[in-house]
Amino acid sequence: HKKVIKAALRSILTSKVQNNSLKVIDKIEIEEPKTKLITSLLKDLNVSGKVILIVSEENKNLEFSVRNLPFAKVLKVEGLNAYDLLYYDTVILTEESLHKIEERLS
Repeated sequence: HKKVIKAALRSILTSKVQNNSLKVIDKIEIEEPKTKLITSLLKDLNVSGKVILIVSEENKNLEFSVRNLPFAKVLKVEGLNAYDLLYYDTVILTEESLHKIEERLS
């Protein structure tokens, strides 16, 4: 059962890469919980549509900044699932979360 889930997650992530809808950034630094900071980041990354930000550790400022955006979600690596990966148009990963995902799926 776990092998099937891992294979599905790998397949979806591969598809996102091929469709250029997976972006990896160094880190997400939000000094204060402001929605404007996230919308600016998304604009800088040329991201539109539904977006999920996958982080390696809890980031309250980021979570508070995103919660007013109906098209965005923050998810920790441990919560990674096929539904969210398929539902959101764009996946944004931090480098650290990418490493954790690679470990989890290997």
